[in-house]
Amino acid sequence: MITSDGDTDTYTFEAYATIGALVDAINADGIFEARVLDALRSDATATQFIDGAITAGVVNGTSYYDVLVDASAADYLAYCLAVDREVGSNVKLRDQHRVHLQEIITNVTQGGGADAGSLVLYERTPSNRGNVETLLFSKTPTSGSAATINWASGNGKITAGNGNELIVKVYDATSTTGDITITGIVE
Repeated sequence: MITSDGDTDTYTFEAYATIGALVDAINADGIFEARVLDALRSDATATQFIDGAITAGVVNGTSYYDVLVDASAADYLAYCLAVDREVGSNVKLRDQHRVHLQEIITNVTQGGGADAGSLVLYERTPSNRGNVETLLFSKTPTSGSAATINWASGNGKITAGNGNELIVKVYDATSTTGDITITGIVE
């Protein structure tokens, strides 16, 4: 990554055991701000990112690098339901909001068959409160056809604490293909 002073900072993803360690290393340099979204901080970095050069995009005049997961190499699909999906956001403002998960729709095929408890839901606190990821729910997913999970016949929801995120992940030891759809509310 090219820094504001014209230098180049290099982060060899495989040099860090987990995505959390990689993000912490980037943030420790004080030049860039990194954030984990559609993954868990404990997920391994090795062989899961899309291969090739990562180029900077620009939103509202700010450059960003969007490092994407190669689902075929990572063997999982995940989505983070968050108040916002940006870096550099006002943390105090984010802490005044919360997210509610209403429904998960999966249409996945798992190469090894559905692993027990491999559809998981985690709540993650923001970095200013330690990046703690807590398992809230796990279930054996349906493999090979669509399935819907909701609460109280679609009238209920799972609510994260103020400023926290909810991460839905479906994984398999062999392969996971397909898609997940998350329905939620940002309050």
